[in-house]
Amino acid sequence: MARLYVGWLALGLASSSWADPPARAQLILEVNPELEGCPDREGVFEAVATRLGYSPWSEDPSKRIEVRLAKVGGGVRAKVVLHDAGGATLGARDLGPFSRCAEALEPLVLVIALAIDPLGGRRRPDPPPVAPSIAATPVLAPEPVVVSTPAPPVETTPRVELAISGGASAGLVPAIVPIGAVELRLRWPAFSLAAGSVFHGPGSSPASGGTVTASLIAGSFDGCAHYRIAAACAVLTAGALYSSSEGLMNAIASTTAHATLSAKALADVPLSGPWSLRVQVELAVPLTRIQLIDSTSREPYWISPPVGGRAALGVVMAIE
Repeated sequence: MARLYVGWLALGLASSSWADPPARAQLILEVNPELEGCPDREGVFEAVATRLGYSPWSEDPSKRIEVRLAKVGGGVRAKVVLHDAGGATLGARDLGPFSRCAEALEPLVLVIALAIDPLGGRRRPDPPPVAPSIAATPVLAPEPVVVSTPAPPVETTPRVELAISGGASAGLVPAIVPIGAVELRLRWPAFSLAAGSVFHGPGSSPASGGTVTASLIAGSFDGCAHYRIAAACAVLTAGALYSSSEGLMNAIASTTAHATLSAKALADVPLSGPWSLRVQVELAVPLTRIQLIDSTSREPYWISPPVGGRAALGVVMAIE
C-alpha cells in the first residue's frame, strides 16, 4: 500500500508546483450491484474535498479518475485509473481486498486526493492584498469634560419633634421632687427652637414644727446647637411657684413669680422609625431668690439656693 501511495505522489508532483492553481478532476464511480454498504459518488466527493481543503470537481477537468468496486470471492477490491484531459491513461492502482465495502472508503479517498493534487491543502495561500497607503491624520484628544457634582440641597424646612420626659429637680422647690415636661421643637440640621411646659413638685421642707410645701408650674423656651446626636441649649423658664404651710402658727399660702436661666445638654439616641430616646441634664440659675417667710416674725422658712438643676429621661417622636 505504501508503494501505491508513493507512486501516485510521484506522478502528481511531476505536473504540480506551489505556483500551480488547484487541480480539477472528474470522478467516474462504478459499483457492483451485488455489493452493499459501498460509498456513493456524493460521499466520495465530500470526503476528497474535505481532505484537500477545497472541492476539486469540475465538468471541464484536467484529470479524469475512474473507480470500480468489484466483488472478488468473499471480499471487495477497488481499481483506480487516472486519465489526463485527452483520455490517455496515466496510471492504475488496485486496492484490497477488503472484507466490507465501507472499509474501502478511506484508502480510496487518500489515493484519489493524491492523484488529483499531491500537495493537497498545503498550497501556499495567495498573499494578502496590500492596503493602500493613507497619510496618517493626527487625532486630537478630546477636551476633558469636567462634570461638577452639585452640592446636596440645604435643608430649609424644619422637622417637627414632640418630646415627653420625666425626671427629678433639686434647688427649685423645697426638697428633691419629681418633674414632668412636654415640648414641641422645630429642628434644623444644626440648630433648633423649642417651647414647652414643666411641672415641679410638690416638695416639702420642715419649718418650726410644721412643714412648708411648694410646687412650680412654668413654661420653657430654648434654643439649641446640634452636632450629631448631641446638643447644647440655652433655656429660659418662667412660671409661678405655689406655696403653702401646715402645722405652723401663722399659716401661709401664696403664689410667687419664678424665672430661671439654664444651660442644658441633651442627647437624642435613635431607636426605630421616628422615635428617639432623650437624655438631658440642666443647670438652672434663679433670676430672683424665692423666700418663704413667717408673716409675723418675718423669719424665712425656706430660701431657694443660688443654683438648681434638673435631670430627665424621655422619648421624642419626629413628625414629618
